[in-house]
Amino acid sequence: MILQSLRFKRTHRLKAVVFRFNKKELLGFRNYRSDKMYFYKEDFDDIKNLQGFLSEVSTGESDITKEGKSYLLELGHEQTALNLEALGGIVEDGATTQEQIQLFIHNLEPLYTRKFIESARAEQMAKGLQNTSDKCDVCPHPKDDHILLGIRNPPQKGIMFCPVEGCECSSTWSIAEEK
Repeated sequence: MILQSLRFKRTHRLKAVVFRFNKKELLGFRNYRSDKMYFYKEDFDDIKNLQGFLSEVSTGESDITKEGKSYLLELGHEQTALNLEALGGIVEDGATTQEQIQLFIHNLEPLYTRKFIESARAEQMAKGLQNTSDKCDVCPHPKDDHILLGIRNPPQKGIMFCPVEGCECSSTWSIAEEK
């Protein structure tokens, strides 16, 4: 009887989650140009796609939306963490155990990288930095004004973006390891 009750509650909960996210709701996006820019429910339901996306979120290459975090929490981040652990976890963040992955998902801050980029752009605009150095390969603005966001300490990779308001220039960067 208890098992049937638990099964009903779990099934009922999953149906409610599926119903709520049945429409095409944006759950995440990349912060760089790519053939696949946006992530929806079907992308999060594929555990390998989710692993890759969360790895990019941990490095700042992608961002999760408020709806994306809600979807992960409502779906049950315990089971998601267990499934991700079986695939090796979120290596870039060092989250390889179920507990670490659950904590990572729980602590996700929606639009973290986007907020950081906008804050850095505003700060640079306030300083009024206008260098006349070489131009960026992607946009017409000075390359030296671009902001580098490093991942880890010391940074070995990250994202670069233009501080000029309205400019959507961004790319990833990495430092080759010495051999």
